[in-house]
Amino acid sequence: MALQPLPILPIEVLRQAALSRLRAGVAAANAPDADPSALKTLYIPRHRFEKLGPERAPLLHVVAKTDGGEGLSHELPLVASVGTLHINILLASGRAGAVDLDVKAAQLTQAVCLLLLEDQTFLEQFAYVEALRVSMEDGIARGDGGEFDVVLVQIELVMAEGQTQFEPRLPPNDFAQVDMTTDIGPVVGSDPPQDHTVRLRFEPEE
Repeated sequence: MALQPLPILPIEVLRQAALSRLRAGVAAANAPDADPSALKTLYIPRHRFEKLGPERAPLLHVVAKTDGGEGLSHELPLVASVGTLHINILLASGRAGAVDLDVKAAQLTQAVCLLLLEDQTFLEQFAYVEALRVSMEDGIARGDGGEFDVVLVQIELVMAEGQTQFEPRLPPNDFAQVDMTTDIGPVVGSDPPQDHTVRLRFEPEE
């Protein structure tokens, strides 16, 4: 049974939404008679701590990186929430292969971005995209088949989630009434001078 996301963490809701759409996209790419797609060989682990070697690449996982934002009010807590997803992709090729990993990385990155950013049901879950950044690193990894050349792609998707307002909870009502006294100042023309006092009484509802 999936854990329910916390209301204060909308980025976790978006992470799960992104993953579900990416899994559906991979399944569609592997359907009979499907058009050629860079998503066809992509593997999405059950969670990002699943133990996998480079021979299983290309791999993808989605991380909820940041959430929250600036306060917009000095009274009730009002937060302009912005969340960041990191979509990490690993591509690998054995030394004997002649695969152009840079081209494959670009094709797969484009397919992932288009799958999410052209999905109206995904876009409806937040206000707008604040930033989209793609970075790539290359290196070497060891696997069961020896050494692999690898390219690691990170897609950084920053989304404005809208404004969140938190309503304060009142303490338990264990009093019958409250007297409030405010001194405004002397009454003009009074003899002798007198202070004008305003008394307010609050009686809580039962």
